Amino acid sequence: MKQGDLSLGSARLYDALKKLKVQWEDTRAVWQDQVAEEIEQQQLTLLEAEVTRAVEAINRLTQVMSQARQEVE
Repeated sequence: MKQGDLSLGSARLYDALKKLKVQWEDTRAVWQDQVAEEIEQQQLTLLEAEVTRAVEAINRLTQVMSQARQEVE
């Protein structure tokens, strides 16, 4: 990974979110009470939105850093 290239970290973060969602779907297949619903609404839905925003920001930052590197070279 080149200095300033954050795309690997961004991809790993997004992959971790996908794995969490798969595991949660498996869990929800057997855990279907109010507590599970609250966890999903109060934690996982918010986490997904935050991770999505973070990945988008990281990707934009990677582009800016790449452009700056090209301008310096």
